[in-house]
Amino acid sequence: MDVATMARRLVAGCALAALAGLGQAQSYPTRPVRVVVPFTAGSQTDITARLVAQKLSDLWGHQVVVDNRSGAGGTLGTSIVADAMPDGHTLLVHSSGYAIAPFLYPKWKVDMKRDFQPITTLVATPHVLVVSPSLGPKNLKDFIEFARRKGEKFTWSSAGIGSGTHFCGESFMLAAKLKHTHIPYKGTPEALLDAITGRVDVFFAPLGAAVSFLRDGKALGLAVTSKARNPVVPNLPTVAEAALPGFEFDLWIIMAAPAKTPKSIIDKLSADTRKVLVMPEVIKAFAVTGVVMAPRTVAETETMVAAEMKRYGEVAKIANIPTF
Repeated sequence: MDVATMARRLVAGCALAALAGLGQAQSYPTRPVRVVVPFTAGSQTDITARLVAQKLSDLWGHQVVVDNRSGAGGTLGTSIVADAMPDGHTLLVHSSGYAIAPFLYPKWKVDMKRDFQPITTLVATPHVLVVSPSLGPKNLKDFIEFARRKGEKFTWSSAGIGSGTHFCGESFMLAAKLKHTHIPYKGTPEALLDAITGRVDVFFAPLGAAVSFLRDGKALGLAVTSKARNPVVPNLPTVAEAALPGFEFDLWIIMAAPAKTPKSIIDKLSADTRKVLVMPEVIKAFAVTGVVMAPRTVAETETMVAAEMKRYGEVAKIANIPTF
């Protein structure tokens, strides 16, 4: 076979592959789509997944069903998706734990880089430093001095080892150079309640979980961890402007698919999901709790996840976070 013939066949093969991919994307989905959330119903991840799923159902004319598979720190549901057929009909909606899991579960059979393809980020929300109104400090600088005076008796709660609230807290402790005692709880409600009642000194709460308590005066917010102030609590400064320049830590939620899912389907999923995220009614539904839409392209999402994995890995190492 001469070189010219080989070249023509190669071009023809590439064209056929491109047409096949286009056909897959145009026909997708061909049946109901299952979205696995590896956490319990009512969590921010679950709430986000359900609203996006409903809008995708309307867009596609095929049902998109949320399946809560909580357990083992999110690894149970995540494993189900990693083992699923890579055809776009089983998806994962996960929190920042997507980037934390590799460091928390080094013996886990799933490799997040190898076994998943990020599609887009969905939303982001800051954490807010929540304390009891009777604790004493009324601003972040005074709070940091308060914590330094207490030393290792200074306590803070999290929603569990390896949670976003845990890594946010550890990141803050490192930035503020504080001695401390971490008290992990089973979830956000318990961790938040004990901060509000003063059983622990502070909880780095997802804003959506804390906003009602802040509004009715049962809790005092000292600062938000996002880069900019949040419109739901506009009077709260950011950690960076109040005391620790450069500090930023958001809780984000991501959609991903099993690795080897055809690129044409990944691209369609990303484009259609980003259409949903800019719908006015979707933005309004999330805005009341301070959640901000965070649509990213596939490439942008991959870059963000890689950067977050690097950051979480450094925090895990320096803070000596236990593994399982």
